[in-house]
Amino acid sequence: MAQRSSARARRRLARSLRSARTRLGLTQRQAGERLGVSALQVSHWECGRSEPTVSSLIALADAYGLSLDALTGRVPGAAA
Repeated sequence: MAQRSSARARRRLARSLRSARTRLGLTQRQAGERLGVSALQVSHWECGRSEPTVSSLIALADAYGLSLDALTGRVPGAAA
């Protein structure tokens, strides 16, 4: 059961990250440049292949102008 909720949380985060980026009209490459990571890394986060570190989550929230709660989907309707 914990694995299922973890998988759901990963998918929710991935959707939220993509939604926040596209809402700003940024490409994965542009987002990566703002964050100091590759476009491939941004893609992996948005596809749920990997998860950003805490420091990357903070940088993502700052770059996208969102709180961590909004970015991670903990605030209903915020980013996802």
